[in-house]
Amino acid sequence: MAPHPQINSDPHALQPQGNKKYLEQSNAGNILALLGSLDSLAMIVVGLRLYVRISMLKSAGADDYIMTAAMVSYCRGLASVSWMLIVPYGGRF
Repeated sequence: MAPHPQINSDPHALQPQGNKKYLEQSNAGNILALLGSLDSLAMIVVGLRLYVRISMLKSAGADDYIMTAAMVSYCRGLASVSWMLIVPYGGRF
């Protein structure tokens, strides 16, 4: 049985040494910028709708709670995708 490799505690050793040309052509930064701006707009719209429905009209319905749960779930998914795009490249695009 082969011995386990030593774990290197140097954080710079964990950064990938990938193909530089591929990393230069990566669209990860553009994708995250587009997702972030559109998702921010969606969160603002949902927040304004909830503000109007809860504080002004005092009539939040089941659709508002479902929409809020969907937005929270989507944001968690977006965080996971963002993490997968950022971490393999050492946090840089």
